[in-house]
Amino acid sequence: MQTLRMKSNRIFKNEKGLTLIELLAVIVLLGIIAAIAVPSIGGVIENSKKNADVESISLLKDTAVRYLYDVDPDGNGKDTSNADITGFTFNATTGEGTLLVSALVNSGYLREAPKQQSGSTGRGEPYASIDVEYSTLKGWVATGVNSADPADD
Repeated sequence: MQTLRMKSNRIFKNEKGLTLIELLAVIVLLGIIAAIAVPSIGGVIENSKKNADVESISLLKDTAVRYLYDVDPDGNGKDTSNADITGFTFNATTGEGTLLVSALVNSGYLREAPKQQSGSTGRGEPYASIDVEYSTLKGWVATGVNSADPADD
């Protein structure tokens, strides 16, 4: 038993752990790596939000054009039964109009209104309307998307 104790004491005396300096060096290196990585991750997140907004705007424009071709194929601002289109204001003289995103949701063309992901104003708010125009040569064309309700301007 005595010999076993002596052997174990000898083994523990020869083992060495990390010194405080080595531990601090590792912590400093981890801090430097974190200082480099965190800003680049933040940039990736912001870029992905901007890309999501670009895709949302493209989706809204395409959906508005498809909706208008379905309900107003001749571009007079009225539906196929010659009634006003809910959520759509149209100036027949200029061929320009504004379609509310809520009209697309209510008609089943969208499940819900996409929300703005980036920018300093309107972040988290749903897009409100799509600007469109009609010409006999081009048909319906979406020209822009508004993130604020036009009535608020």
